[in-house]
Amino acid sequence: MASFAFGEWRDLLEHAGVGRPAVVDADGHRLPVVTSDEKPWRAPRPAEPRDFAKLFGGSSAELISAGTLRLSSGRIVAADPEVFSGAQPAFTVTVDPGAYPIVLAGVRFAERPERLRVAAARLAVSDQPVVRWEMALQDGQSLLDLGAGEFYGFGVDSGQASFADADAWEALAERDLDGRDKWEDDWIEYGRIAAEQHFVVVDDGAMIAWPSGWGDGSYPVWIGYDSADRVACFVADMRL
Repeated sequence: MASFAFGEWRDLLEHAGVGRPAVVDADGHRLPVVTSDEKPWRAPRPAEPRDFAKLFGGSSAELISAGTLRLSSGRIVAADPEVFSGAQPAFTVTVDPGAYPIVLAGVRFAERPERLRVAAARLAVSDQPVVRWEMALQDGQSLLDLGAGEFYGFGVDSGQASFADADAWEALAERDLDGRDKWEDDWIEYGRIAAEQHFVVVDDGAMIAWPSGWGDGSYPVWIGYDSADRVACFVADMRL
C-alpha cells in the first residue's frame, strides 16, 4: 500500500486516480469557482463557561463568603448533599490537601428582590487570575461524547448543592441514625440556617452546601487555570 507524507496531496490525488492537479495563479486562473454563504461545517461544541470573572467581580452579583472547605485527600466531589449512597465519584483533576475558601455569587430578580438566589459557587485554590476554563470530568467521561451545548453535571433533587472531599463523603455516608435518613434531623436545622445565611458548613468544613439556583436539575462544574496552567479554582454553575 502506498504511503504519503503530510502535504503530498498532489501525489495522493494522482494515486487515487483523480489525476495530478495543475498549479495555477490564484487570481488569474479561469477555473470554475463555487461560492456559498453557508458557514463551513465544524464539529459540535459542548457547553462553554459563562463570564465568571464578571459574575464574581462584584458588579453583577452579591458575594457571600461561605466558609472554608477542608480537603483531606484533595479529591473534590460536587453533589446533592441529601442524596447519600456511599462513596461519590470525584473529579479527575485534584488539588493538594488543605483548606480552601468558598465564595457564593448571589443574584436577585426584580419580581422577588427580597430573595437571593445562588448563581454560582467558587472554590478558590489560589488568588491567580484565570486565563482558561475546562469542564470538570469524572472517570469515564469524555468531551468527545457531548453534543452541541451539552455538559456533564451533578444531579440535584433536594434543591441543595455542595462541595466536599471524597473522603468526607464516605465518612458522612456512614452516619446512620438508627436506620433513619442520615440527614433527617440534621437538615431541618441546616435548612433553616441556609434560608438565612444561604450556605451551610457541615462538620467543621467537611462539606459546604448551598441552595441550588432554581432548585432541582443538573449543574456543571468548571475548572479555572492560571497563566502557568495551574488550577486556580473550581466553579459550580447554578445556571441562573
